[in-house]
Amino acid sequence: MRTLPTLADLLGELERSPDVLDFHFSFDQILMWPYVRVALVHAAFYEAYGLSDAFAKGKSLNLLDCGSYLCQTILKNPFTAKRSDGSTIVMFASGITNVLRGASYVNRLHDSLAGENPSRTLLIEDSVRKKYLRPRAFRNVRYHDLIPILAILESKIAPLKQKDEARINEFISFLRARFGYPLKEQVWLEVRQILRGRCTRLEPLRRHYDSLFNRLKPEIVFVEDGSYGLKGHIFKWAKARGIVTAELQHGLISRNHPAYNYGSAILSFSLYREYLPDYLLTFGSYWNEKTNTPSRKVTVGNPNLSQYEANAASTSDRKNVKEVVLIVSSGVDPEATKRIALELTRVMDRAKYEIILRPHPGEFPSAKEKYGQLESHGASIDLATDLYSTLVKADFVVGEVTTALFEATYFGKVVFAMDHPYTRLHIDRDTFPMVKTASDVAGLIAQKQVETSRSDLFWDKDWQWNYKTFMTAILNGERDRTNYSRLAHRVESDPRAKEAGA
Repeated sequence: MRTLPTLADLLGELERSPDVLDFHFSFDQILMWPYVRVALVHAAFYEAYGLSDAFAKGKSLNLLDCGSYLCQTILKNPFTAKRSDGSTIVMFASGITNVLRGASYVNRLHDSLAGENPSRTLLIEDSVRKKYLRPRAFRNVRYHDLIPILAILESKIAPLKQKDEARINEFISFLRARFGYPLKEQVWLEVRQILRGRCTRLEPLRRHYDSLFNRLKPEIVFVEDGSYGLKGHIFKWAKARGIVTAELQHGLISRNHPAYNYGSAILSFSLYREYLPDYLLTFGSYWNEKTNTPSRKVTVGNPNLSQYEANAASTSDRKNVKEVVLIVSSGVDPEATKRIALELTRVMDRAKYEIILRPHPGEFPSAKEKYGQLESHGASIDLATDLYSTLVKADFVVGEVTTALFEATYFGKVVFAMDHPYTRLHIDRDTFPMVKTASDVAGLIAQKQVETSRSDLFWDKDWQWNYKTFMTAILNGERDRTNYSRLAHRVESDPRAKEAGA
């Protein structure tokens, strides 16, 4: 039986020497490795651990929705913004992190931080399956989609150069010989497609991002999911202009997360650092210890959690007589998630407990198809856009590899991690009680053998002060990357410094 691989098993040989950095596209000498690194690791993990992709394919748009999407993409493209509109701080954000709160959508990752410098911050957001979630709570938003659309269209008239085609083939042969897991041929075909597509789009992408940076002249650029590699060219081109680059932590980080852990060759050679953010702003020191990246870690906290705390307090004294057991899907093993939910409906006293399953956001379009069977057994399927509105109602939370387990601790919930090899790959055994079956969960709850985890291990609550300290350093041109406590003292004692960070 094959041993289940770790990140070190997959990339150890590849990233112990700089040879993997010898392969680049002819345009701008852009490295190939950043674009396929995470994809290869995930393909190996998914195959070895028997997992599936959490993200369902979206449905085709009807004519009306397609027209609306194109109109909004053009009318609110990022080139319509001027520096006077507020673009000292530019945040490239995904639309999928928007949640509905009240009558508006809030970007749970970016809006709170953007609100600390609203007159100086511009959000450039991606669509969600070719739709824009509106109205937005934060007003200064433009849509990013026009840039990749233009790059795709322009690439159609620029055939792949023979030199690049040959180099891509050489690179794939190199990877096949050194990657630490035998992948299916389909994966290598997809890798080739990624590299060929990226190669033909780099030149128009460079032209459009240069034009955007010329227009906005940002001092700092944040890129969501930046460390995953697919957007590494944005970092490279921004850094070439002297722009500071950063990324906000958006979810779970572990020692086996490929986007945030690199081999000695990557860490030692400055060449790869051009494709990674200067700074990685994390939720807490716990997550810093799970990373091995050239990016400078800065502990900020999770403003989305902190700002929702008042809501949690207001709903904590609920009148529901039943206790809620919430199963949170990570989307990678839907059958196991459905199985434990069904078992819970049988083993838990339904007069005392309510069973709710929450799909991964990527599963929402196919949630009824995957999990509809649960409703006939008395369980509920939660499709609220805002996870926290569901977490505050829960008493017990069960899940696999998901940040929701850690977020649940912030609200004082009892957490169980499903004892699966992939869970153990990413979550230390002593973090949460591990359960294999629904009977394990029911037994621990019935015997009162449960306790809440300390949320301060994961979340720094002083996010406003931490973010202001960081931004004061950046906007004042003080890029001292070793001593933020000194800058914090300066902000506290110097009114001009406070004003600069406001």
